[in-house]
Amino acid sequence: IIGLEHYRTQIYEDDGSDLMSPETIHKLLENNDVIAGIWNYEGRKDGVSLKKNLNGWLKGELRFLYDAIKTVHPEFMPYVEDFIKPLGGYHIACNIFIARRELIQEYWDYMWPILQEYERVSHLTSQNLRREGYVYEFLFGAWIRMRKLRLRKAKVIKRTKSLNGIQGETEI
Repeated sequence: IIGLEHYRTQIYEDDGSDLMSPETIHKLLENNDVIAGIWNYEGRKDGVSLKKNLNGWLKGELRFLYDAIKTVHPEFMPYVEDFIKPLGGYHIACNIFIARRELIQEYWDYMWPILQEYERVSHLTSQNLRREGYVYEFLFGAWIRMRKLRLRKAKVIKRTKSLNGIQGETEI
């Protein structure tokens, strides 16, 4: 079992009282494939969409990412389009997750050629250095759906940069 957290963003017990314990993790993974917090876009009425946010993070180059997906894994594209449609989808909060090592390795192996192709057609610059992380964060949910994996939503709390307040938290 592996997980990815961030120095100011972690997975908590459902009640938010403490970091998720190893015992809780093992119990949840008995009936689930992935534990992750999500930022939900399903049914939002405020005009914010997953697609709009992803295109913004990619500095308006979503079409290049789509072309890379179509070139490398065309079977993935219908899931991506359905997942990030207006007022749909979610993204894995800050790339924070816990799963069996083999499953995450499978995801990285699947995504790596897409990212290589994306980088071939749209080079990294000082303005977009974090984009690959955003691609992983936003497309992980589409891959979970494509693979028909069982996602257990978890409470993720993101602290302020000073670490003395809460910047945001996911719902369960």
